[in-house]
Amino acid sequence: MTTPDIAEKPAKWTRMQIQVLALAFALYLSDGIDNQILAVSLPALIQDWGRPSTDFSFPLAAGYAGAAIGAMMGGILGDRLGRKPVLVGAAFLFGICTRLMALAAAPFQRGFLRAVAGFGFGGCLPVTLAMVTECVQPSRKGLVVAFALACPAVGISASGLLATVVIPAFGWQGLFVVGGALPLLIGCLMVPFLPESPAFLARNPANAERVSRIAAALGIDEPAAAPAKDRKGKPGGYAVLLRPDTIWIVVGLAMSFFLTYLAIALILGWLPTLLFQQGFPLNVSSLSPSVWSVTGIFGMLGVGVVIGIWGARRVATFVIVAATAATALLALVAPDPDDISRLDLVLYFVVLGLSGLMMNSIMAALYAFAAETFPADIRATSLGFSATIGRGGAVCGAFVGGYLVTLDIFAGFFLAVAGLLLLVAMFFNLGGLTLLRGRPKEARQT
Repeated sequence: MTTPDIAEKPAKWTRMQIQVLALAFALYLSDGIDNQILAVSLPALIQDWGRPSTDFSFPLAAGYAGAAIGAMMGGILGDRLGRKPVLVGAAFLFGICTRLMALAAAPFQRGFLRAVAGFGFGGCLPVTLAMVTECVQPSRKGLVVAFALACPAVGISASGLLATVVIPAFGWQGLFVVGGALPLLIGCLMVPFLPESPAFLARNPANAERVSRIAAALGIDEPAAAPAKDRKGKPGGYAVLLRPDTIWIVVGLAMSFFLTYLAIALILGWLPTLLFQQGFPLNVSSLSPSVWSVTGIFGMLGVGVVIGIWGARRVATFVIVAATAATALLALVAPDPDDISRLDLVLYFVVLGLSGLMMNSIMAALYAFAAETFPADIRATSLGFSATIGRGGAVCGAFVGGYLVTLDIFAGFFLAVAGLLLLVAMFFNLGGLTLLRGRPKEARQT
C-alpha cells in the first residue's frame, strides 16, 4: 500500500463503517457497565450481607482473572476463527452470567459467575480493537482505538449513575439485571449486521470476491490475499512475540499494561468502598469513579486526535507523567469526611477528574502503540497478550486494594497508585526506546 493510494480514498465514513463501529462501541460500553457494577454495588452488598470488605476480594479477583484468560483466548481465537464469531459468543456469555449474578447468594457463587463473565468481556477487548482498526482507513486507526477505549469509561460512568437510581429502588440485584441485558441485545444485533473483517478473510484466497465486496463497502483498500510469509503453523500464537528483535518491546509493554491495569483496578475497584468506610456519604462514594471515568472519556478522545500528530509513543510518555503528578496531588487535597466543606469537595472532584483524564489516556495510548507495532495477522493475538498481562495486574489490584482499604489510609492510597504510575513510565520508556533503535520490519510494513 502506498501513500498516494491512501490519499486517493474518500475521506468520509461509509454506512458499513458506521455500522461496525456502532456495534463495537456499544459492546465496549456494555463491557464498562458489567465490569464496574460489582464495585459500585459493594457498599450495598456489605451492608446487606453483613460481611467485611475482604470477603469480596475473591469475586473482584475472579472477574479480573477471567478477563485475563478471556483476553488471551479471545485474541488467539479471533486470529484463528474470525473476529465476528468470537465477538458474538463473548457478548452472549458475559450478558448471561451478569444477569445470573443477581441470583448469587454467597461470595463464592458470585466469584464463579464473575469469572465466567470476565472471560466473556475480556475476550471482547483484543478482537474488537483488531476489528475496528481493520475496518477503517490507516489514518483513522488511532482515532477509532481511542473512541473504542473511551466507551468502557462511559459504561463505568453509567454504572455509578445507575447505582444511585437502581439500588434504592430495586436493590443491588437490579444492577446485574440491567447490566446483563445490554450485551445480550448487542449480540443479537451483531448476527445480522456485523460483517467479518476483510483482513481476516483475505488469508484465504477463496474469499477474494467477499473481501472485495466488504472492503468496497467499508471504503478501504482491499487487503492482500496471500497470508503472511514465514508464519509456521496456525495464526495466533505467542511465540512470534518473543523474537530477539521484539522481546524488549514486549517486556516494556507487558509491564506497562500490568502496572496501569493494577493502578486502575485500585481506583475503580476500591475507591467507592474506601470513601464509604472513611465516612463519606453513599452518593460521594458511588459518584467518585463516575467523575474519574467521565473525564477519562475526554482524555481518550483527545489522545486519539493527538496521536495522529505526535505519535503514540510521545503521547503515552506525556500522559503517564501527567497522570503520576495528578494522582499524587490527590493525596494532598483529600478532604476530611468529618470536617468537609463544599470547596474541599469541589477541589477533590476536580483533581480526581484530572487524574482520571490522564490515567485513562494512558490506556488509550498504550493500546494504540501496541496496535501499530504488530502486523495484522497477529494483531488480535498481540493485543490479547497485552490485555492478558494487564488483567493480571487487575487481579493483583483486587487483593492489594482490599489490603489498602483495611489499613485505613486515605492519602496513602493515592500515593500508592502514583508510585505504580511512576513505574509505568520507566517500563514504557524501555519498550519505546527499543522500538526507536530498531522497529520490527513486520511492524513497519503495516
